[in-house]
Amino acid sequence: MKTMRLFIAADIDNSTKEKIQEIRKSLIKLAPHIKWTAPDTWHLTIKFLGETKEEKINAIAEKCNNIAKRYNFFHINLKGISSFPNTKLPRVIFIDTIYPQQFKEMALALDNELFELDLKKEDREFHPHLTLARIKDIKTFLKSNEHLMEKLIEIGKAIDYIVNIDSFHLYQSILSQKGPTYIRIKSFSLIR
Repeated sequence: MKTMRLFIAADIDNSTKEKIQEIRKSLIKLAPHIKWTAPDTWHLTIKFLGETKEEKINAIAEKCNNIAKRYNFFHINLKGISSFPNTKLPRVIFIDTIYPQQFKEMALALDNELFELDLKKEDREFHPHLTLARIKDIKTFLKSNEHLMEKLIEIGKAIDYIVNIDSFHLYQSILSQKGPTYIRIKSFSLIR
């Protein structure tokens, strides 16, 4: 049985990506040794599905389409830089979001609907974010970058962008040595 690595996400518009890329240049100068994500991979994950049987794609798409028909388009605010699991032990550096309750409700509805297809429910709290970098070797990072997160957070104060969310998408993620490639499989428009 063939499987595909899948996730559901909302996209960031090109104008906002260009603004973030300008700030990203400063971040890279400050920390060139970190693995920074490519702008063409930037998105806001709503639900990670993981390895999923290809035969389920149509059923997943139907559930997503039904959810999209229940929610109006909305805006989120990309604001500041933070990290997971926390700023003292940064494994993922990201742009944080301020979002309306309906975004969380939509994510929960997707989680519940897709659970009916035997897809695992999210075990982490919903926290939409735009991943900027991943840190593989945390010990080396911490030894040589004691105050780096503070500096990144300071630069990140310039990030304050409103993004329109009028659709979400089912993506396939293909992993390789060069980094992930995301292929959009289907799109789902929210109510206008």
